[in-house]
Amino acid sequence: MSYVALSRIRSLSSLKLLGINKTALEVDEDVLENDQTLKKLSAQAVRELRNFKTDELINNQQKFIQNLSRIIN
Repeated sequence: MSYVALSRIRSLSSLKLLGINKTALEVDEDVLENDQTLKKLSAQAVRELRNFKTDELINNQQKFIQNLSRIIN
């Protein structure tokens, strides 16, 4: 909840933290592990996507969209 609230702040001058304590901004260990996993998978995906030629990438994107439309419909 704290992250969501802080992410909506538009300026530091309007920031007021009331009732803050040492656990208010704690992050669960499972969340940190999942974040690391997602970062690794994202980096791997970027490396793999760089190997595609432009026309291959466009073709795969079109196939993906077609498959999604079949699932949705």
